[in-house]
Amino acid sequence: MTTGLGEIGFLIQNAFLLISNCTGVPHIASATHTPSIIVSMDGEPHRWDPLDIQLHRTINWLAEADFEKVKITLYDLISKRNDLKRKKTVSPK
Repeated sequence: MTTGLGEIGFLIQNAFLLISNCTGVPHIASATHTPSIIVSMDGEPHRWDPLDIQLHRTINWLAEADFEKVKITLYDLISKRNDLKRKKTVSPK
């Protein structure tokens, strides 16, 4: 069974966060405002740098192959996402 482009878009849009290599799916994450970590393995991380660095992060794996950096970036994005969620749910007095 193959997954179609629409199905991939639906899955990413409804995901909490995406961790991916530098393929097409980070562009879908950017379009759907799904936080993402892009692990650039092509030596050209600047090609994948998203405009919204608060929501999307690129890690240059060829320069720094470090799972700890991925973990720290993951925790940072989760923290920022939770902070944003809390701000949205606070009701005005």
